[in-house]
Amino acid sequence: MDKITRKTSFGQWFSAINFRLFEKQVESLKSDLYTKKLTTESFLKLMLFAQAETNSKLKVLKISRYLRATLWKPAYLWLRRIEAKSVP
Repeated sequence: MDKITRKTSFGQWFSAINFRLFEKQVESLKSDLYTKKLTTESFLKLMLFAQAETNSKLKVLKISRYLRATLWKPAYLWLRRIEAKSVP
């Protein structure tokens, strides 16, 4: 186990999640079947991060830039999911 402690509220949210049980449920439901680089666990973390950070339009822009830089899908698709709009 590493010595890094998670004292942020974001880290504390994830400490309550049992990712082993979560992964078993994902495998049984086959919800990672069509994902490439973005697993269900990463998607959950991204959604919680987006929910915590979408207090202003500037932060939405920051998330959009992050998504463009790191994920395989275009950022506007994830932003539509974050904003609960339909994805084409």
